Amino acid sequence: KRPATIWFGNATTEGLGKIIVNARTANTADVSNYQSALRAMGDVVASAEVSSLLTREGQTTFTLTVVFRPEALQKGGRL
Repeated sequence: KRPATIWFGNATTEGLGKIIVNARTANTADVSNYQSALRAMGDVVASAEVSSLLTREGQTTFTLTVVFRPEALQKGGRL
């Protein structure tokens, strides 16, 4: 579950299994906590990477790239 402090901005997809989300938060620690939670979903998530982390005036912006496992997206899969 996404922490309440993380707000998603725009999102784009690359193919069927990759999503790239620009997000922000006032609690920088929630970025790594959320990344760890996504990585723990190993049966669904192949990778979860954070990039472009920038903190300014109490807000942290970042890009989150998540690649889903193909089997999770198939009919009967977890997603």
